Amino acid sequence: MLTAKFFSSFIDIPREHWQSLFKDLSLFCQYDYLLCLERSLCVGAESGWIPNHLVLYQQDTPVAAMPLYLKMHSYGEYMFDWNWAAAYQQQQVRYYPKLLSAIPFTPVTGQRLAVLDSANLAAADIVSALKSALTLQLKKFDASNFQCLFNEKQQSDDFAKQGLAQRQDIQFHWFNHEYLSFADFVAKLTARKRKSIHKERRALQAYGLEFRWLDGEQINNSDWQLFYRCYRQTYRKRSGHDGYLNLDFFLSLSKFLAENCRLLVVYDGERAIASALFFVHQNTLYGRYWGALEDIPGLHFEACYYQGIEYCIANQLARFDAGVQGEHKLNRGFEPVISYGNYLLADSPFKQAILDVIRRENVHYQTLLASNTLDSAYRKDD
Repeated sequence: MLTAKFFSSFIDIPREHWQSLFKDLSLFCQYDYLLCLERSLCVGAESGWIPNHLVLYQQDTPVAAMPLYLKMHSYGEYMFDWNWAAAYQQQQVRYYPKLLSAIPFTPVTGQRLAVLDSANLAAADIVSALKSALTLQLKKFDASNFQCLFNEKQQSDDFAKQGLAQRQDIQFHWFNHEYLSFADFVAKLTARKRKSIHKERRALQAYGLEFRWLDGEQINNSDWQLFYRCYRQTYRKRSGHDGYLNLDFFLSLSKFLAENCRLLVVYDGERAIASALFFVHQNTLYGRYWGALEDIPGLHFEACYYQGIEYCIANQLARFDAGVQGEHKLNRGFEPVISYGNYLLADSPFKQAILDVIRRENVHYQTLLASNTLDSAYRKDD
């Protein structure tokens, strides 16, 4: 018999309970990362990300857990449902709140439901218990739906078998095929793509910029303050606000997750003009946030893509996840990959229509992958 317990703060969850389940999984599901978000108040009632984390117990032993939030909007999710919310609003039906299992402001695929290996419980039994607990929470909060975003494929398939509709999307990742250098990587691309990358990098070289990588233990408070200035200014220009994350969050990374942090600082002479934050975990480089104090053509592509590729090659990392946006990544050697979400919809006049939309989206993305529309930049003879 499994019992579900929901926690309104990470502080109330024994660290050893959470880490006994998530310690070998995604960095962004680790206790310390999620606690940094909460302690810095990047998540909480004011942000509209209200913690409601779920732990399943077998007697007193935690056997499964899931990061979970009660959401009052759809910002910071990256597998969006704004059209669904608008349809509800047009019919004067309340869409929010909803329940969401995702990493706030971080569209990174990972196992959302962690299960204790020694529990000897079938996946179907765990997911069935999860579904029952979530159904009760949907009723408790009068929520329109539960969403699990950027889940790993196997677990997403397990959820789908239990009636949680599977939704697909496309991201673009770079893979290290045992390259010896950046030149070795570029040589695998088509002539047109090689020429474009060389032209783009040469144009930026005219500015004489210097790119310096800092490992976690090298990053001090001044570096974080510079990064935050860059991050905030770019967000203001692009979105009209200061960004979802605050300086306290970034400073806390040096305390709790220093070994995973990499900071790229861009200098014009002795003056720092841009910075980008990356994480390293389980043979993968994650490009997460960046910003610039000056608008220089091509700097974003260099700092967020090419420098990351060079870092992966130099450090023999297998994969580079640079974020969600952009088919433009295809021209720079990134490859399309499917990302997955799952949905449990409360009964409403819109339920069937949303399920139909999800089915059509999935067919669209599968058709897109099967066509030449997302054909990669690599030569066909390799």
